[in-house]
Amino acid sequence: MGNLGIRAIPLRIETAVCLGLPSSCVAILVFAQKALLSTRDEMALTFKCTPAEIEVTLALAAGLAPGVISLKRSVALATVRSQVKSIYVKLGVNRQSELMRKLSAGLAISSVD
Repeated sequence: MGNLGIRAIPLRIETAVCLGLPSSCVAILVFAQKALLSTRDEMALTFKCTPAEIEVTLALAAGLAPGVISLKRSVALATVRSQVKSIYVKLGVNRQSELMRKLSAGLAISSVD
């Protein structure tokens, strides 16, 4: 059957009450996960991203700003900005919010070390 993911989501009090449930209920979702490729492999194969672009993308997905990414990676801020522009072109997006939507829709984001 493949890998399954499970996510528990707390229900808002109003929703629980409306459904006649206790206010501390959670909704349990079970869904199929695509586990054939890691995020890094998928980005490299599908979008032809370099290892550095993948690291920057994962750092952006983790909420890091370009300035912080440049410090963590010991590269110039201009280098990170150039990599971000290249990522946008390769993934067909124009802004970070579009990048995050595209990644969450098609790729499982892994954590940044």
